[in-house]
Amino acid sequence: MIRRTVLAFISAAIFMVAADRAPAPIQEIEETPAPTPLPAKPKTKSISDVTSKSSHQFDGTWTGSGSFANVPERQLTGKYTLVISEGKRAVGIAEISVMPTPQSPWTDLPSPQNLGPVSYKVTWRSREFKVSGSDLTIRWSAPEISDLAPKEMPQNVRAQLIKTITEALTVKNASIYTLKGDELTREKDPSTVKVNYRRVR
Repeated sequence: MIRRTVLAFISAAIFMVAADRAPAPIQEIEETPAPTPLPAKPKTKSISDVTSKSSHQFDGTWTGSGSFANVPERQLTGKYTLVISEGKRAVGIAEISVMPTPQSPWTDLPSPQNLGPVSYKVTWRSREFKVSGSDLTIRWSAPEISDLAPKEMPQNVRAQLIKTITEALTVKNASIYTLKGDELTREKDPSTVKVNYRRVR
């Protein structure tokens, strides 16, 4: 923040010299009435105040859940969290679990992990944040993948899976969310799943 300080110095000297003569007669000076002060103008909200309030209406922690069949042999479930702060930034989190069926186990995992879920956490961070009325537009950074399980997953499989998830969940277009009371909706979230969020705090 750049601070500007303006200093003004005003100096005045008044000299009064008394002449060596008789004092002048005292004259009464007619007092003029003091001007009536003008009423104070009511304070009006600036555009920045209104914009700030509009931006902060999205602040809070929002949560939602979703479930859909990714492919016939897989069932994906997710817990979704959207944290918006200071009217200017957001973090999106998806905790995903993908379960195979006994008829279609994971081919890259050893038994018995090949019949269990593969889970991971995805985090997006806003790189652009814009509010227009009840709509919020966010452009997201590349996803960060963490907490990939099971831990017994071979290293080469883990690396390939992280690469695949990152490419699949990279959001190229802006995400637009609409606020209705304590509900925030979007047709597609960064996770590509439609989620209705509710504010929890």
